[in-house]
Amino acid sequence: MFRSSYWAIIPLLIIGGMLLWGVFIYEAGDKKEIKVELIPVTATPIPSLSPVPQEASPTPQLVLSQYKIKVLNGSGRKGEAAKTGEILEAAGFSVSAIGNNDTSNYKTTLIQVTKEVPEEFITKLEEVLGKELVLAAKVEVVSEVDNPVTVIVGRGKRR
Repeated sequence: MFRSSYWAIIPLLIIGGMLLWGVFIYEAGDKKEIKVELIPVTATPIPSLSPVPQEASPTPQLVLSQYKIKVLNGSGRKGEAAKTGEILEAAGFSVSAIGNNDTSNYKTTLIQVTKEVPEEFITKLEEVLGKELVLAAKVEVVSEVDNPVTVIVGRGKRR
């Protein structure tokens, strides 16, 4: 029984050896010298696909007089709205009305704006008023139609 299985292995070994010998011959014959010849090429410029630079459009300048400001005295001190109006006009803002508020118990100065007033305008207004007056923590957005910006002057001062 042992001998019959031996005879089955021998043809497999012969076939495997022949395959290995064929691979060896194939690889040995494949090693031919390859000659590479370089051909000089003149460079041709490729047209640029990048867009033609255009002049940058100027950023719109902030016009401080664009929005009319109503200044109301809410401090209870005589003349505070007029003084604040002068400060705003000296800075380039446009003051349309000065008067007294219905109540005069404001501790800080309140800025009220409609939603169409840009953030840059509000920031500049806070900067100018904040030098002289103590401002309320938050700007109030209102839907008043007669004036886009209202400043109610309070008692708090910086100086």
